[in-house]
Amino acid sequence: TGSATFKWIGGSLRHVVLEGESAPLSFSSFGGQVVLRNGSLVCEACKLQSASETFDVNGSASFSRTLDVRLESSGRGASWTISGPLDQPQVEAVKTPSPEAKTR
Repeated sequence: TGSATFKWIGGSLRHVVLEGESAPLSFSSFGGQVVLRNGSLVCEACKLQSASETFDVNGSASFSRTLDVRLESSGRGASWTISGPLDQPQVEAVKTPSPEAKTR
């Protein structure tokens, strides 16, 4: 077990293309705290800043190179799950209920 704080400046997640985008997700900074737990690095309170928005990043990357991550955009109010093998992850938009549906 263990934990670390990290900050990665300028990069891209070349296998992650979000719905509605034509290029891999690039960022100016990505940082937060990771915890080593049960053979995985778990993101806790991580943030990714792209050119146009900020994402909360939660989830894990296992030592067997499998992802189980959720990106939540504060700007778009949208979320994505990123799962599967590190070199060919599945990126799926998470459907969020409309504000009208939440009040009913």
